[in-house]
Amino acid sequence: MTVDFNAIDWGTVGARRAQKTPPGQGGWQMFHTWHAGADCINPAPYTAIRANGDAAWFGWPNSPQVEAEIGSWFEAKNLAEEQAAIRRVNKAALDFVVFAPTGFFLSYQAWRKNLSGVVSGPLPFFWGVAKSA
Repeated sequence: MTVDFNAIDWGTVGARRAQKTPPGQGGWQMFHTWHAGADCINPAPYTAIRANGDAAWFGWPNSPQVEAEIGSWFEAKNLAEEQAAIRRVNKAALDFVVFAPTGFFLSYQAWRKNLSGVVSGPLPFFWGVAKSA
């Protein structure tokens, strides 16, 4: 892989990643981003694993095998079939390089002592939070 590293703001990334032109004409071939673990829990809401061409996420991967395995996951009749299908989805997605996981990180949150009702989760949930004097 030849890398032309560009440190750019997210707004520029958002505009550039939507272009399908070659990099020399303002387009791109790869960008780095991250998703919260809750986003990746299953292929129904996780757009980054889809490989259905023009309907896919940026990069527009097209892999009938990945899509067939996602279909198998949707059609699973029980947990064992679902688990087997998701293993095949992950393998097909990595083999086809729909995306390339580069790591894992934990995000921590700190809250003032005078807050109550804070719920632990994959992102801050602000409903039900109260502040005392």
